[in-house]
Amino acid sequence: MENHYEFEISGHHNIYTNNPRKYNIYFSTPSAGVNEYTGILLLIPGYGGHSNSNIYRKMRTQFADEHNLVCVQCDYFGQEFMQQEVLEENIENFNDMSFMQAIDNINAVLFVVSILKKQSLTINYGKVILYGQSHGAYLSYLCNAFAPDLFTMLIDNSSYLYPIYLLSNRNLQVGNKVSNFHYIAADYPKENEIFYLPVLYSKFKNQCKIVSYNGSDDPMVPWDSKAKFCQNIHQCHFELITADKIDGLMFKSTAHGLGADFIYLFNHTLVHHDDLERKNELNLQTFFLQTNEHRFELNYDTDLLQFSALILSNS
Repeated sequence: MENHYEFEISGHHNIYTNNPRKYNIYFSTPSAGVNEYTGILLLIPGYGGHSNSNIYRKMRTQFADEHNLVCVQCDYFGQEFMQQEVLEENIENFNDMSFMQAIDNINAVLFVVSILKKQSLTINYGKVILYGQSHGAYLSYLCNAFAPDLFTMLIDNSSYLYPIYLLSNRNLQVGNKVSNFHYIAADYPKENEIFYLPVLYSKFKNQCKIVSYNGSDDPMVPWDSKAKFCQNIHQCHFELITADKIDGLMFKSTAHGLGADFIYLFNHTLVHHDDLERKNELNLQTFFLQTNEHRFELNYDTDLLQFSALILSNS
């Protein structure tokens, strides 16, 4: 097998219009081949990052060999509207900051799993890792909540507890001009019981080991709120990055994103927290999440996640 792959796959239908859609996924495998100790790493970039960024291409290649991982990414729903340019959203494709973006990332992993199975390759399902920065870290939490039997470790660099651009516009610097960008997701009814992580994580038992890094001067994520959130989650380790931890290597700032070296931070985290148990089988169960207004079903009976919502009567 080659070591780097790119596929266009049929994605989950647009849950807002029910129309079919396609999206791209990318993955790299260890040059020595896949074996029963090989894990999976899902990389989720936030604003300004994407699957073809040099840093993410480098991480997919480097982590595959250094850590014996199949490294997966995708061009998830609405990601093009998260870059440093002004594009016009529409109902068929927009930065929804929630359901569709998480579904695409979960299905990217499940698609790769199905390929490995078809090749009769056994991997270590006890080492299925999420690694995200900012909004990518927030989506990592959603992925873990929507697929609680899939992921075994989550590395969070500066996730907020609620999508910030559902509450305010985004200032985009394009050349010498600053544009005030309003995301259409902010105009949709908010599923705050799902979108607000402390409430979402009260609705299921977390089985994933979480390592969370947050800066002491992060204006998007007050550190005490993040620490409280982590304290209430089983298997969550919170690390506050203060001025005395700025080393110019792994961390260069106590602000949002920590000025982190993504590669150094990942390597450091695995060295100190990689005590995951090996599993040779994956057993995904249909999962339900209920809010005051909806009952969500996340069905894993087929190779890919099927998502549906039932509106609950208030009468």
